[in-house]
Amino acid sequence: MPLPTLVFLIVLAVVIVYLAVWLFCIRPRPSLDAPDMKELKKYDYAHRGFYEKDQSIPENSVPAFQRAVSKGFGVELDLQLTADGQVVVFHDDTLKRMCGVDKAVNQLTYQELQQYTLAQSGEKIPLFTQVLKVMGGKTPMIIELKPYHNTEELCRKTCEILTVYKGPWCVESFSPEVVRWFRKNRPEIVRGQLMARFTHKDKPLNLITAFLARNLFVNVLGRPDFIAYDVEARKNWSLRTACRLFHAQEVCWTIRTPQLLWSVKADGALGIFEHFDASKKK
Repeated sequence: MPLPTLVFLIVLAVVIVYLAVWLFCIRPRPSLDAPDMKELKKYDYAHRGFYEKDQSIPENSVPAFQRAVSKGFGVELDLQLTADGQVVVFHDDTLKRMCGVDKAVNQLTYQELQQYTLAQSGEKIPLFTQVLKVMGGKTPMIIELKPYHNTEELCRKTCEILTVYKGPWCVESFSPEVVRWFRKNRPEIVRGQLMARFTHKDKPLNLITAFLARNLFVNVLGRPDFIAYDVEARKNWSLRTACRLFHAQEVCWTIRTPQLLWSVKADGALGIFEHFDASKKK
């Protein structure tokens, strides 16, 4: 066999194998096995509650969630653990940005966290149970789990708290291990893989793990029902293939203009928005 022909066949074989592995890895949970997302699809989602850009109503605060519910929005919120194992609603791993103190949330007890206010508003970091009382099952929640400390405990305690909650909700995480935990332990719950345009500059990722993450190879671990992708990077081929070929539900974050929200909804995606009132008509 001539050398050029042999090289061509080897390259072709490599491409075919790559495509087969790629398609196998990126596919979501089969739709026949997936829980119903009908109620979740009816809403637009206020990012960290319907908060103000100047943080006069702070993100992930009780007033932000009250405001979202009053407007009829679903909410996206963030959960993590304190040092004493309490589940609190807070995004960052430290208090620096929101409270002006460079201390890690998971190194402080819940009572110690109550010394600090959110953006000098007077509002405190709430327990998840406090937020659930505000939500009251009135609108859905997209719950992002932040496994800064003990993935297993965070997943388990979140489910325990939600056992008696009446209302629609789902979970998502950037961590494939979190999504995998729900696949293994609570398959009846709608689960989503969060993702962005990661590069090797995003710690602690290297070139290979960043490539595998942004191209959704990690879906093989959790087999998510939806993919929550950075709206600025949604032209990613893996995302488009997972949505169009395998019918994964797309969720877009974070949307900051009404026009962009209407655009992604026209494509069938759900929108997580902030800094404008999504209830106002086009």
